[in-house]
Amino acid sequence: MFEIDGITKEGQKIPYEVRAVPIKENKKIVAIQANLRNIEERRQVEHTLFKSEEHYHTLFQLSPSGILLEDSKGRILDVNPAFCQSLGYNRKELIGKDVQVIVHPEYVDRIEPNIKRLMSGEFLKHVVKSLRKDGGYCYMQLNEKKISLPDGQDGILCI
Repeated sequence: MFEIDGITKEGQKIPYEVRAVPIKENKKIVAIQANLRNIEERRQVEHTLFKSEEHYHTLFQLSPSGILLEDSKGRILDVNPAFCQSLGYNRKELIGKDVQVIVHPEYVDRIEPNIKRLMSGEFLKHVVKSLRKDGGYCYMQLNEKKISLPDGQDGILCI
């Protein structure tokens, strides 16, 4: 399978997906059967999706509010610069870590029940005591919601 651009009589380009299979007689290729499918609409959808993802990424990066994305087990998948700045970490130090590393010990026992509530579809708006990298702490007001991750799994968006 491969893609090519066809050209109409008017000179307009049209993208096609080509699937070709050889037809054999006595182990010798005597013909090739090819199916062409116009994929112009698919390309337009892909372009729109790319632009949408580009906008999301820009909003994520430039938001003045801290944003954290975690999986359904509480593992940090992504954080934006504002979130890192508020706790004194850089992105690489947080990605892949359990969210527990940034939660004050007084609040750790709330993590699992909150994840269960979020996974059941509940929206949470609450204040937590968070640990900063320098050992200090700060209070953060969180707005958390279950979302669908790009891989189709459930995750949590925390702003």
